[in-house]
Amino acid sequence: MKSHPGSFNIIGDNCSTHASKAFIEAGVLPGGIPGLDTPNNLYQQLASTLPGKTSSISGYLGFIKRSTGGFNIKFRPYVAQPGTPASGNRFSST
Repeated sequence: MKSHPGSFNIIGDNCSTHASKAFIEAGVLPGGIPGLDTPNNLYQQLASTLPGKTSSISGYLGFIKRSTGGFNIKFRPYVAQPGTPASGNRFSST
């Protein structure tokens, strides 16, 4: 795919399509994404093809510049608060 990346379209032939093609070429997935080529449908395909071997973590990932050069990576996982809707920017502090 690096030498022949092909086309890119927002609907079909998008980042999910290209990731799916790489998984197919690597023998991880048996075929293309069922339904629309979306990140969610690709994840659902991976999760159903590899039960127990996938996990999902959401949150904030950021980079903090060091005064000595380079960056530190900061990750704050999303933590839903009891009794509140699962939306918004509520993160645990790290």
